[in-house]
Amino acid sequence: MPALSDYPLRDARPAARNIAWYNKKHWYTGWTMHDDSLVQALRALGHPDRLRLLRLLDDVGQFPDNLVDPRAVGVCVNDLAAAAGLPQSTTSYHLGLLDRAGLLDITEHGQWRYVRPRGEALKRTAASVKALA
Repeated sequence: MPALSDYPLRDARPAARNIAWYNKKHWYTGWTMHDDSLVQALRALGHPDRLRLLRLLDDVGQFPDNLVDPRAVGVCVNDLAAAAGLPQSTTSYHLGLLDRAGLLDITEHGQWRYVRPRGEALKRTAASVKALA
């Protein structure tokens, strides 16, 4: 049986494409995600801890001790872990999954990592889900 490392890795960042289609009720025109990217984004969002981390990142006012501008650079992973009440290793794991799904920007400054949500990617994910209705 092949090991997991035998399978090639691929970049799973969301790829947007412009679509126009008609379903029996209305036209939909706009940017949406490829199915693979949408599935990966929804899987990443499908855990309560990851949703909580994204909600915390959306409310950067609760990180006043952050040394950098949380809107421009992001929130320190250690501060985010403390605010979420999760161990730092668990927080890093969840943030890694969100990053691989293309939903986060991660900036490294020396040994510190700062994260912030990718607003456009989250909007595309929401639009893609809404287009299914």
